Amino acid sequence: FQLIIWDLEGRTKFEAIAPGYLQGASGAIVVGALDRQTTLTSLDSHVQLFLSVNPRQPVIVALNKVDLILPEHQQTLLEQSRALVTSEVIGYQLTSAKTGESVDTLFETLAQAWL
Repeated sequence: FQLIIWDLEGRTKFEAIAPGYLQGASGAIVVGALDRQTTLTSLDSHVQLFLSVNPRQPVIVALNKVDLILPEHQQTLLEQSRALVTSEVIGYQLTSAKTGESVDTLFETLAQAWL
């Protein structure tokens, strides 16, 4: 089994170039930064773009930088992010790339969807 990961930033000209990179992908992790609202409001459009090119493929939403958020605010942010994404995804995961928190769970969840 070979895993190829593309890290496509979502700001500049993303929608114009992304379909070429996304075509044929078996799944996606769409990432939003919990400390930047603009990335959270863009989650659904990124999920929709992926699914328009790869219908029926699994998508998981990673809500990153959980290490910057007080524990008592994490659940509220998770619920708010779920409300922003109207497309079908297999799950949401609070993560921290800095500390590694739940990054392995994120990839395991996506891999389970392929089985």
